[in-house]
Amino acid sequence: MRTILLLCLGVILPLAATAAGPDIRIPDLPSADMRISWTDFKELLQLIQTEKIAVAPGVEKKKPPVPWSLLDAHYDVDATTPDSVAITATLGLHVWSEDWERIPVLGEAVALESATLDGAPCFLARDGGKYTLLIDEPGTHELVVKFHLRATAKEGVVSFEAPVTPTPVTRMNLHLAESKAVVTAPMAAGIRSVQSDDGLNAELVFQSTDTLAVSWKLPAAPIPPEPVAPKIAPRLSCMTTTLATVSENFVSYESQLHFELLRGEVNAFAFALPAELQVLGVEGKGLAWESEGAGQSQTININLNYSVSDRYVLHLRSEAPIPADAKSLTFPAIRVNDALRQTGFVAIASSGNVELGVDPQLEQIQRVDLGDLPAALVQQSVHPILHAFQYQDPGYLLALDYHRLEDVPVRVAGIDSARLTTVLTEEGMVVNKAAYTIRNHHKKFLRVEIGADAEVWSARVGGELVRPARNDDDDVVLIPLRKSSPNAPDGGGFAVELVYMAQREAVTGWQRELAFHAPQPDLLANRFEWEIWTPDGQAVYRSEGDVDPADIFENPLALFSGIPEAERMEEQTIYRLREGIERFFITDINNPAASATAQSGDYSRYDGQHDPARATPPGDVQVAGVVPIAMDVPVTGKRHNFRRTVVPENAPLTITLHTVDRRLVTVGRLTTQTAALLLAFLAAYVFARRILSQTLKRKHVLAMGLVLTPVLLAWTATEGPLRDGLARPALVGALLGTALVILPTLGAWVQRQTGTRALTNEGVQG
Repeated sequence: MRTILLLCLGVILPLAATAAGPDIRIPDLPSADMRISWTDFKELLQLIQTEKIAVAPGVEKKKPPVPWSLLDAHYDVDATTPDSVAITATLGLHVWSEDWERIPVLGEAVALESATLDGAPCFLARDGGKYTLLIDEPGTHELVVKFHLRATAKEGVVSFEAPVTPTPVTRMNLHLAESKAVVTAPMAAGIRSVQSDDGLNAELVFQSTDTLAVSWKLPAAPIPPEPVAPKIAPRLSCMTTTLATVSENFVSYESQLHFELLRGEVNAFAFALPAELQVLGVEGKGLAWESEGAGQSQTININLNYSVSDRYVLHLRSEAPIPADAKSLTFPAIRVNDALRQTGFVAIASSGNVELGVDPQLEQIQRVDLGDLPAALVQQSVHPILHAFQYQDPGYLLALDYHRLEDVPVRVAGIDSARLTTVLTEEGMVVNKAAYTIRNHHKKFLRVEIGADAEVWSARVGGELVRPARNDDDDVVLIPLRKSSPNAPDGGGFAVELVYMAQREAVTGWQRELAFHAPQPDLLANRFEWEIWTPDGQAVYRSEGDVDPADIFENPLALFSGIPEAERMEEQTIYRLREGIERFFITDINNPAASATAQSGDYSRYDGQHDPARATPPGDVQVAGVVPIAMDVPVTGKRHNFRRTVVPENAPLTITLHTVDRRLVTVGRLTTQTAALLLAFLAAYVFARRILSQTLKRKHVLAMGLVLTPVLLAWTATEGPLRDGLARPALVGALLGTALVILPTLGAWVQRQTGTRALTNEGVQG
């Protein structure tokens, strides 16, 4: 065998030396046949790798990039014992360096049992807080380490953590004695559990980690106890808080049972309830529950997956139906089995239209103030607590008088404020914008009656465009509503906006009566405001209808008084609706092409000439079933405001405005001012002539000044149509008439006074 090995070396050595130097000649043995056992071939490879055979003189071997590598790790965990786990770790490693290397294997927290390398015992040294393998043998090796760890059990969950060295492939096979346990691991990429007769086998695949953390939850079913020494009999007490919410059909109970162990420990509880009480759920840490019925009572058995030695809180949800003819309600008590003492509180709340009265027949329970209830019980209720009780014995009797009240129909939606803007053009186009602030809890659509000939332009709800609809009644438009949030500061009010247009006759003639009809929503409106804009060429002097005017209209005296337009009526001038409504109503600035198309189009429906035969624009302007574009109503002309406090649903509101042509107003104003000027002129002229028919004296001039001065002061201090429209021309006429009489007389008087003074001076000189 040694001869064969030397022959193999003679063949392999030239091959190994070829990589280092091209001068070595490779022998040519085409007819040679060589056979070698695996053990010898493995030994040969190890000799080559460790360079124990001189390959070629002067050849330098390359240094490996890493001294060693961990290939994989497999952990076989036996967790059948209650307090510890036994782990067998099999690690595959490869050593690249021929020097001594330290390979960390496990953390110091484990308890080692044995360690073998390639089937032979080996030693692990402690270095840097880890158990380390010292090795100087290059090649692939298999390390098997057996160790133990403590397992921690808390509230039915058992867990352990093993400090290990990260490996590319990490697998674990976990064996448990409990077949219904649930295995979890935070760093596990996959967990597969298989139940067997002797327990549970779980296969786990981990990511590269330095800590293997595994836990499993024990089932809540009681585990057969192992034979141990007799324990001290447990003694417990219970404090129960119950919130009973009474509705129209049933009573719901939310109970919390606070158990306290005075001594010993338990892993099961039991309490009794009346049979008519339906248990909806029992909640707590690590529990499983079941109900057993026996006659007029039922027993709830609670099993825990761990033992309790101090405190435990249990949450019970249940309900009981209320008979239709019930006149009183009896609230059941919860009796905890084997409890040394049991106390509690009962809080009664109401969630429906029911009336509850305290029956004077109270046994072993007393009424307390709401402030005496535990804070957690008070915060648990979303409805006001009506009655509160406290008991010291679960054998109490609590009954309340019960009276079911009849529901009263109430409004589920309403309009807080409504504002209607109506614009009338000279061509007869009536554009309406109805804006409502609505609160809604149940209604799906807002029904607005606008007339069969009205054309809907756009509708918004909460600032978002919506698609309006019509039902079989063509006069009514349906706008989808949203539901209000009751927790909002303003009660959940949102805005609803509807813009539509109707055509009427052109506004012409010297005198007109313009009738306007408001849309009729099917909701009551608390406040209603109506703003009507009439053409500039029409002057409104009177209105009549179902709403009250909110400003002063132009009266005949004001019309013909010459008051400036800005002082008599608020005015706002904007572009007229003459090039087609689309140009002024499209507000989608992100689509300039739509605006340009609308401006270039010449649709006869909107050019002021209403032609029923040509009333429908092209199909690309009006399409049903799509979201409309954003539309708005520009205003022009004269504004008139109206108000009303409460408007019932579907109430028809009509306003009729009496107007005259403003050119007639201009003629009347000029005529009135001319007449005032002439009358004042004649009156002042006659008055002055009567006074000055006698010799004008100084007292006459003073008297006239005293009369004119208050008139001038009154004119400058007052405002209104009498000052601006009539007082001004009347004063001018009076001044002209007076001056026509006074000036000649005043001139003659001055001349006489001058002549008299001259004669006097001559006499003195003479």
